[in-house]
Amino acid sequence: MADASTARFPAASLALAMVIAGTVGAFATESGLHPVAVVFWRCVFGAIFLLVWCLLRGYLPDRTLLPSRLALAALAGVCMVLSWTAFFAGFAMTSIATTTIIYHIQPFFVVLIGVVFLRERISPDQLLWMLAAFLGVVLASGLVFAHGHADANWVPGIALTLGGALLYAVTTILAKGLGQQRAEITVLCQTLVGVVMLAPFAG
Repeated sequence: MADASTARFPAASLALAMVIAGTVGAFATESGLHPVAVVFWRCVFGAIFLLVWCLLRGYLPDRTLLPSRLALAALAGVCMVLSWTAFFAGFAMTSIATTTIIYHIQPFFVVLIGVVFLRERISPDQLLWMLAAFLGVVLASGLVFAHGHADANWVPGIALTLGGALLYAVTTILAKGLGQQRAEITVLCQTLVGVVMLAPFAG
C-alpha cells in the first residue's frame, strides 16, 4: 500500500531513491569500516528511523502481521542482510562503479527465478530487450576490457557482487509473497533481523 505522495509522483520518488542509493558506495568506502559493520549500522539506523516513522504514521501495531508473514519477512531479511554484506565487500575488491553496475543486474535474476520456479512466461521481445540490457551491463562494468588491469581480488569481488545480486533477487521474490503489507513494515522487520544477525560480529 503506497503513500499518496509516492502514488502521485512515482518518477520523483524513484529518482530520489536512486540518488540516495547512488551515494551508498562512496560513504561505505570512506567510512573505512568492515562490510559487516557497515551493514550492521545501516540496519541499526534504518530500524530506528522506520520504527519512529511507523509509530508516527500509525502503522504500528500492525494487526495484519500474521506469524506466517513475519516468518517470510524475516527470511527475506536474512537474504537482504547477506546481500548487502556481499555488496559492500565487493567495493573493497573491485571499484565502486564496477560493483554498483554488476549488483544491479538483480532484475535479470528476478526474471530468471520467475521463469524457472514460478512458471512465469516472457515474450520473445522481452527476452531480446533483456539480452540487450545485459550486454550493456557487461560493457559498462568493464568486464570485457579489464583483463590486463585486474588484480587478484577482482574476480572474487565480482563473484561476491553477483552473489549479492542473486540474494537481493531472492529477497524481492520473497517480498512479493507478502502481498499488500506496507513496505515500511517489511523493511522494519528486515532491518531488525539484520541487527540481531550481525550484532555478534560488528565489533
